[in-house]
Amino acid sequence: MKELLFQYESDLTTQPTSLYESIGGTLVQVRGHKDMSEEAHEVQSAFQSLVQSSNYPCVPALLSFQRNQYLIGIYRDFGKGEGAQDLYRDLERFRKIQNERKKELPFFSFLAVFLDSQEMNEEQYEAAMWRELSALSSKEDPSTPWDSNFSDDPSHPKFCLSLGGEAFFVVGLHQESSRLARRFPWPTMVFNLYEQFEELSRQNRYEAIVKANRARELKYQGNLNPMVEAHGEKWEAIQFSGKKNSNDWKCPFHRQINK
Repeated sequence: MKELLFQYESDLTTQPTSLYESIGGTLVQVRGHKDMSEEAHEVQSAFQSLVQSSNYPCVPALLSFQRNQYLIGIYRDFGKGEGAQDLYRDLERFRKIQNERKKELPFFSFLAVFLDSQEMNEEQYEAAMWRELSALSSKEDPSTPWDSNFSDDPSHPKFCLSLGGEAFFVVGLHQESSRLARRFPWPTMVFNLYEQFEELSRQNRYEAIVKANRARELKYQGNLNPMVEAHGEKWEAIQFSGKKNSNDWKCPFHRQINK
């Protein structure tokens, strides 16, 4: 067995959260209030079924699974922010590992899965997602700089979530998504560092991946994602939830600064 990327010396959380790393396809718990391996394996199986479906339109997600370059975090009560401290800590470790080993982990992804039973429509999911991201950002030291390539003003199209001074792109998954590629049994947020896309671009791989994604999406859903088509890299946040939003959409992100 290869070494764990995540090595926590202790786990002080009292929340029912847990973190798993895929080692050769086997999930290994690296942090957790209790053993949640049964739930984690259900998530892994659902992830596999999704990305290995015919013509799944996100090639990096498929490669992430095939190469075991992913982490599964288990949390509860989506939209309430009760596990935000644990999620923040897990993402900070994810960010550091990605920066240290970016060339060997080009498709490293973090799945934050909220094991809630209630179904959500797209409006409800989007609202809950931004409450969760707001709570997550509020756990960061207010002196931490925002990624200089993006705005920290949620009303600006150049706004993007930033943690540890680096931008994250977030892909929302849930049962009622209008985009078939984003349908998943539980409310989920998939996190990737924006720098990962930049690194693929520097390697002259990004454009080929985008082209492959588009061709596969046409076969998978029959049309291209209208949010990606309309906004591309010009407005990232409007695309996070997967919901089709109008041009007058207002990002409901609100960071609480605790001084």
